[in-house]
Amino acid sequence: MNEQHLISGEKNKEALICIKCHKSVERHRADYELFEKMHWLCFHFEFEHEGDPDSPCSDPSCPQWRLQVYRDKLRSLGVDPDALVPAAGDARDDDKR
Repeated sequence: MNEQHLISGEKNKEALICIKCHKSVERHRADYELFEKMHWLCFHFEFEHEGDPDSPCSDPSCPQWRLQVYRDKLRSLGVDPDALVPAAGDARDDDKR
């Protein structure tokens, strides 16, 4: 008999483990088989992403492409995206105090 793994106390909900990163798939459980038993992100980088994973590809759902769109928009508004994240981190740390 196979052991059934449970996620965060949910009864009778079998854990779905990504075959790429070996972490639990929770957000897109319904698409687990569609994405070859992976997270959507793992699937994208494994099968769809063209070229360097740190660079955007042509897929509009690519997270690197979306980040580039945000960086470009911030620059057009006069905001340095490379300075924004550390400043946001500092503000978050201040809020925790």
